[in-house]
Amino acid sequence: MKLFYGPRGNGKTYSLIKLSAKTNIPIVTLDRLYVKRIAKKLGLSIPDPIFPWDLNGNETPEVYVDDMEYVFLRLTGCKPIGITLTDE
Repeated sequence: MKLFYGPRGNGKTYSLIKLSAKTNIPIVTLDRLYVKRIAKKLGLSIPDPIFPWDLNGNETPEVYVDDMEYVFLRLTGCKPIGITLTDE
């Protein structure tokens, strides 16, 4: 599992877009237009970004997640203040 951590405007989304273009794995995001615009600006072809509520594990078993804290907040209504990740 890749983890990109840092302040806003630090290139985290750019890094996910580059990985998505390389691996053909889609990005889950709350702002599909932004991700598409950045990919176009970089001249990269990526799978269509996915809204979290449109996920279907049977069709898309692996994804990258942009701004996980906001995706979690949108899905649950709870602001995460700590997380753990398992690298498998």
